Amino acid sequence: MIQECICIEDINEYNVAYIKLLVIVEDKDKFDPGKLNTYLSERLEKYKIPRTIEAVDELKKTYNGKIDRKAYRKKK
Repeated sequence: MIQECICIEDINEYNVAYIKLLVIVEDKDKFDPGKLNTYLSERLEKYKIPRTIEAVDELKKTYNGKIDRKAYRKKK
């Protein structure tokens, strides 16, 4: 159901960093972030589980087709 994903750092309104998961899914109508969160909770340590999961249409890519991780970094 998930085609691509990336975990990024995001910052809340109190300037506290947290993990956010961006996913490209086959069908946004059938996608349930709660089920994905449960799946991850069964397999990862608590601190590795993303606080938010967001379905997006596309991820930023580099010229050679890889996910552009630098484009998602927050400047401090």
